[in-house]
Amino acid sequence: MNNITKAWCNFTGQAANCWAIFDNEPYWGGNGFVAHAWDDNYADDTSDINGYALQAFNYFDARGYKKYFTRARPSIFTNGTPSIFIGLNMDFDLADTTAALSFSPQVSAKWDVALWDVGYWATDTVITNNWQGVTGIGYCAATQFKSASQGTTILWASTDIVYQQGWAGV
Repeated sequence: MNNITKAWCNFTGQAANCWAIFDNEPYWGGNGFVAHAWDDNYADDTSDINGYALQAFNYFDARGYKKYFTRARPSIFTNGTPSIFIGLNMDFDLADTTAALSFSPQVSAKWDVALWDVGYWATDTVITNNWQGVTGIGYCAATQFKSASQGTTILWASTDIVYQQGWAGV
């Protein structure tokens, strides 16, 4: 639960049977194991970590006017190359209209194993902001953000949206 907004979220695809706090750190237990939650390794064994978010609907300061949406540009901080998809939902439609994402991880170097000046070393987070095509006509829109990654930091900072405003209609 978000302590500020009091809103709940769902964790899906996580086989947690129980949760506990130990030394102010969250842990969860599955069938035959205990895992440290949010431990900064951003990995789920060999499976992708899939993220999904649907932001609040926005009238873009033009309530009562239809808009034709064409492009969106998410700004994310990342230390890798995650698969990212941006989509839009129109007029309070909550359906997941995005496609499934897959991720092919880069093999990074391991200390004391990889050859110096040959191995690929992880980097600090850098900002990426690439335009993606979106489609939609409506009075308001909500941004859908979907990601797939393994061992990669993803911090979603903002999204720019391009649209054409139409006439006020009934």
